[in-house]
Amino acid sequence: LVPLSNESRSQYNIDSDVTAGVVVNSVDDNSEAADKGFRPGDVIVSIGNKTIRTLTDVEQGIADAKKAGRESVLLLVSGDQGQHYIALKIAKS
Repeated sequence: LVPLSNESRSQYNIDSDVTAGVVVNSVDDNSEAADKGFRPGDVIVSIGNKTIRTLTDVEQGIADAKKAGRESVLLLVSGDQGQHYIALKIAKS
């Protein structure tokens, strides 16, 4: 994951109406994220209905879900297919 910046916006051709989030810069082909359709250039806009602006927001959203006893997080993702929700399992620590 990388911050949404002018550089990442240009590199991944991210639409200008995406104003917040973090950019997926790589996806392991053998991961659940790949199975669910994540691709480089997708932008994670929110986790659990909380807007994401920084990498720390992503970490906090996952930590909050773990603390609440949830086994997965719901992500709002913006990509070339428009915006859609994806549920990902939280890795056990």
